[in-house]
Amino acid sequence: MDNAQFVKLCSKAWTIPVLSALAKYKGGRIAPIATKLDASRSSITTTFQHLAEIGLITRNTGHGHPLRPEFVLTSKGQRVAEWANSVDISIPVSDQPLLRKQWTLPVLRLIDKPRRYRDLREFLRPVTDRALSISLKEMIERDWLERLVENDHSPPRVAYRPAGFATRLQPILSSSFQLS
Repeated sequence: MDNAQFVKLCSKAWTIPVLSALAKYKGGRIAPIATKLDASRSSITTTFQHLAEIGLITRNTGHGHPLRPEFVLTSKGQRVAEWANSVDISIPVSDQPLLRKQWTLPVLRLIDKPRRYRDLREFLRPVTDRALSISLKEMIERDWLERLVENDHSPPRVAYRPAGFATRLQPILSSSFQLS
């Protein structure tokens, strides 16, 4: 999956937890999943719409109440949901809010080796400078990233590399699946 597809996948806060829940329960409805994830129905509804737009889920055509449609994973959605479940279960509960940030997973996926800020910004278009800076700062505070400063240059060069938990998450993030 290329960076643009991965960024699109992660563009909604609840994408990974919702896909994980759909993988566990082999489908589901908005209200029960919102309750299980302790999220608002509107944010889960938006996530479901997003997942349907990118072709990962569809409405169940079987029996059920028409006002409470059940959603099921498509064939490509099943592969992505299995991946999302492996990401979701590997992240400690205390770090789950960081998982829901739009740029966390795309940044971690790119930082498989030390990377400079400008390289990250280029690979993660349309990320803004502010969004990328905030994401990097939050991941450094959680010890998911290290900030390396090379003082032998003028101006000093700064690079980021995975640390702590992010090093264990790297193999999962680098595993490939095709979204399109």
